[in-house]
Amino acid sequence: TQLLPMQLNVVSWIDSTDVDNDGDLDVVVGGLRYLDHGGPILKHVGIWYENLDGNSTLRRAQEWRIADDPGAAVPGSHKLIDFDRDGSVDLVMVSEGQVYWSHNRGGVSGFDDARQLGPAGLDATVVVADIDENDRIDLVYADDFSVVAQEQSVIGGDELTATRQLFQTSERIREMQLIDINLDGAADLVARTFSNRIVWYPRQGDGDFGAEALIATDATVLTVADLNGDAAADILIPRANGEVGPMFRWHMNDGQGGFSDAITGPLATTVALNWRSELEVGDLDADGDGDVLMGGTGGALWFENLGTEFAAGSRLYDSSVVQTLHLVDLDQDGDLDWISLASRGRTGLRLHEQRTIGDVNDDGVFNSADLIVLFEVNVYEQGITARSSFNTGDFNGDGLFDSSDLVFAMQAGTYVV
Repeated sequence: TQLLPMQLNVVSWIDSTDVDNDGDLDVVVGGLRYLDHGGPILKHVGIWYENLDGNSTLRRAQEWRIADDPGAAVPGSHKLIDFDRDGSVDLVMVSEGQVYWSHNRGGVSGFDDARQLGPAGLDATVVVADIDENDRIDLVYADDFSVVAQEQSVIGGDELTATRQLFQTSERIREMQLIDINLDGAADLVARTFSNRIVWYPRQGDGDFGAEALIATDATVLTVADLNGDAAADILIPRANGEVGPMFRWHMNDGQGGFSDAITGPLATTVALNWRSELEVGDLDADGDGDVLMGGTGGALWFENLGTEFAAGSRLYDSSVVQTLHLVDLDQDGDLDWISLASRGRTGLRLHEQRTIGDVNDDGVFNSADLIVLFEVNVYEQGITARSSFNTGDFNGDGLFDSSDLVFAMQAGTYVV
């Protein structure tokens, strides 16, 4: 893993985009910095880590202000989008009921300090998208028992039109996403309500939204992802912290907006997380379906998608707490890497690159050259006095380099003579 310096007290999100338009993916982080440990909040900031070589060598390039004294420890949603249509990806984010825009100047210049777009009094979620396909970006958000929108007055402008109501809701909404649920080419809206129901509203041919349809109940998180590789968005629901039973359940989408009854995932095992803080879905093993990566107390677990069910969790990373996760092919080599934040932002972000088991010198193959490197390090069978990483022989993730790692590597079948 690669450790990235981090001095934030709370990291609320990790994302990736090509900030400087050089053709590779950079990392962008949003979080809060306290005036002193446990003291009043000083500001909400963004941090840009530049990908120097396209091969995941990251450098902290910039920190900029999003909001001063935001007054809440949990910032809201964010979107990396070219808001002003100048060819560079900007940041639009909610903080303490306000929408802020950080303009990206392009190249090595980075982001300007954020300015407020409005409106006030928002819940945590705002959807940023061109919902009516007129090249003017909309801000879509819940307002009491309605979903409303404001859009740019002109293409690329920073002034917004008056609020317009899109539709009324049966109850207040906590969070929402725009995604094409029924594969008709129009973005629908899927939401989690204050009673923890997951519902969706189909976008109709005239641009209006249709009647609410129920997908699931008792959902404390909204996760929308294609789990079976059929291009239809499914719904994944992790168990709530403190609950017993399966680690998560999911509802399969038939591609027309019909969802199956809940399908239960694997039960907790000895490597399960006592407390879950983050969940991501991505094809980690490149077999065409969506696997689940879950972070919490004890580190990060991978639940392999076997087609009709998920395997029991395998620990990919051992840590006291993993707070935040982000899946991305940062080096663009065809497999998903991932970024994690352990407990307290001061411990830093860690980049976890997918590598061939045993390939400690990162040349793409596991062979005798790697064994020479391993035993030159001299931490083999040294016990707890010599904590190890992948680069020093810990292939099975237990923090040590011992005979079990060699067995694990050979059983993986990656060794090349």
